[in-house]
Amino acid sequence: MKVPYANLRMHFPDTDSVGRDELYHWIGYPENITDPNFYNTCAIRISLALLGAGYPNPGRWPIKAGKYKGRSIETRQRALSAWLVRQVGQPAKFKSGQEAERAIGSQQGIVSFFSIYGDQNPQGHIAIVSRDRWGRYLRCGNEIDGTATGCYWSSREVWFWPLK
Repeated sequence: MKVPYANLRMHFPDTDSVGRDELYHWIGYPENITDPNFYNTCAIRISLALLGAGYPNPGRWPIKAGKYKGRSIETRQRALSAWLVRQVGQPAKFKSGQEAERAIGSQQGIVSFFSIYGDQNPQGHIAIVSRDRWGRYLRCGNEIDGTATGCYWSSREVWFWPLK
């Protein structure tokens, strides 16, 4: 199942509009606001966008409050990427961020970055991505370290699911 990009984007709670504290209150987990294991919220944000766009539960973590109470989300980028393979299909896979950036070009969709800080650190990031009229990437998120675009083009591997 593939939904239009605009539908996914419409339901995406980006960090400019919904801070981490507010996000955890939305889903009924205010105790996670100060938990360092839950600092990064990219998979949660994509999960909520997927639910809003009509996808089935993308994870096993139950939502305890708000609009999607009783549904489930995923909190980990790698697990959410595997779920997307099963639900959306095989992504385009790139062996480097630079290769991915060139290939994605002006397309829009879901992007998953693996080993964003190199081989020694397996941390990942997942986001929706599109170019604006000035050619900059937008909506890659900025919740990890405040990069200008939130896109991790120095990643070891990148997966991309294009959406129309």
